[in-house]
Amino acid sequence: MPASAALVDRLSGCGEIEAAFEGKLGDTLLALSTVRALLDWLRLRSITVTVRAIGPYAALMARSGLVTRPSTTAPRGWRAVVGDRAGVEARASESVAGLLCDPAAPPCWSSEGLAHPDLPSRNYLALERRLGIRLPGTAPFARG
Repeated sequence: MPASAALVDRLSGCGEIEAAFEGKLGDTLLALSTVRALLDWLRLRSITVTVRAIGPYAALMARSGLVTRPSTTAPRGWRAVVGDRAGVEARASESVAGLLCDPAAPPCWSSEGLAHPDLPSRNYLALERRLGIRLPGTAPFARG
């Protein structure tokens, strides 16, 4: 999967990330590693964003430590949506970028000679490849 300069450009202007998952709880929890990868990348670029959770598991996602409290001011920049197909499609018109987390899609990536067949690692490493940069995260890529 090649890096996407267009994706990097759109995400560089983000001020808000919506984690929008409408599907299965297990898939939602595994896909939080994609949110972590995006936040790691934004931190490397010194970009501060607000992260909101949307959907039936919003309260549970907030407990992951990835979701920030809503700020009292409107976020600066654009909104990116990370989620399953239903969540991303529902918010596509309001966002600059949609990152679809499909548990069946990411292949088994290799990192430093180790294969990562588990889904959190695969999601994290797949976004890392799309952004075209090695991220600082180390396995495990999802919070326990």
